[in-house]
This record gives sequence, C-alpha cells and structure tokens, in this order.
Amino acid sequence: MAQHNATSHQKAVMAFKTAIRLLMAGLAGTNLVAGKPTGSKYFNTTASINPKKLTGTPKHLASGMIYGIPDQPNQIPDHFYTDIAFRFGRAGGAQLNEPARGWIWGQAEYEARLNSTLSNYETCRKYGAEFQILPHDIWGTDRTNESSVWPGDNGDWTDYDLFLDTLLQDLKTRDAVDGTYFEIWNEPDLPDIFWQRSQQQWLDLYIRTHKRIR
Repeated sequence: MAQHNATSHQKAVMAFKTAIRLLMAGLAGTNLVAGKPTGSKYFNTTASINPKKLTGTPKHLASGMIYGIPDQPNQIPDHFYTDIAFRFGRAGGAQLNEPARGWIWGQAEYEARLNSTLSNYETCRKYGAEFQILPHDIWGTDRTNESSVWPGDNGDWTDYDLFLDTLLQDLKTRDAVDGTYFEIWNEPDLPDIFWQRSQQQWLDLYIRTHKRIR
C-alpha cells in the first residue's frame, strides 16, 4: 500500500510539472520537444513543487459565486456560505424572463431585475462578501441578445445616460453602495454574445460610464 501511494504521488507531481511546463511554453510562445520547452531564455531555471509543504494559511481569495445566489433570502442555510469563507458575489438579474428582462423592456422590467440584483447584494453583505454589479444584465442584452437596442446606437446616448443615472441613484437610495464594485460591461470581446456593436462604440461606453460613476 505504501509503495502504491508513493507511486501515485510521484505520478501526480510529474503530471503537475508537465502541465506547468506546457502552460509556460504556451504563454511564452515556445515549442516543445520531447516534453521540454525550448527557444526561450526563461526556461533555464527549474521550479519544484511539494504538495505536502504548507507555505501559509489559506485565505480563500477566490471563494465566491459569479452567479447562482437565489433571489429568495435565507433559502440556503448560513453554514454553506460560512464554511467556504464567502468573499464575493456578482449579479445583475441575467436570464430572468418576463416581467424581469431589464431596462430596455420598460421600467417595470428594469425594477424587477434590480430587485433580483439587490437581493443578491444583501446576501453577499450579510456574510461580509463584496459584490460586483453587472449593469449590462440590468440593461437587458443578455437574453441571447434578442433585442437590437444597445447603448450609443446611432450616436444617441440619451437612454443609456438615463439608465446610468437611474441605476446609480437607486443603488444609493437602497443603501447598496458599500462593498459594491461596478463592472462597466461584461466581456465585450465576445461579439456573438455580449457586444454586437463596434469596438469604438464600446470604448465610448466605457469612458462615458467611468466618468459618470466618478
């Protein structure tokens, strides 16, 4: 049994080292020959990893949920959050159907998505976690992009400016500013999903939004 465990451990370490070499080679744009990276001065040093050696206390820096917190408060028992040292969450009401499709579908549908978002915010803050708000979802272009309405279309930012003013004021009114980070627009580099307009229009959106938040 001891021999079996040692062999398994050695294989795991070798596999991990190989994965690291492949990753570093890919990042550096080098070629691999017989499993060894070549063609770069950065591979003259060997790195060793000992999975059994502790180097510090875990801080749970990535402990959170990018989506999936129920809108119903207290639906999940406290210990499921505290056990993982819950640190962050993010939401914007994505994929909610009528009557909660977002700003571009009307005031009532905006408020429904906002309520969903704020419910998630309150859950995060209950456990001391920070919150990342996703305004593109509250705007409403997440549902397979079924709407052609995008911020700044035809050079007109009037509705988007009103959306930002309304959202920022609602966050203040609902005491949802503390611990909140504003993600200006999610993954605009995916044109088939999150941004179906020009790069310049997105840059204009980013600059405009940043100035308005400041």
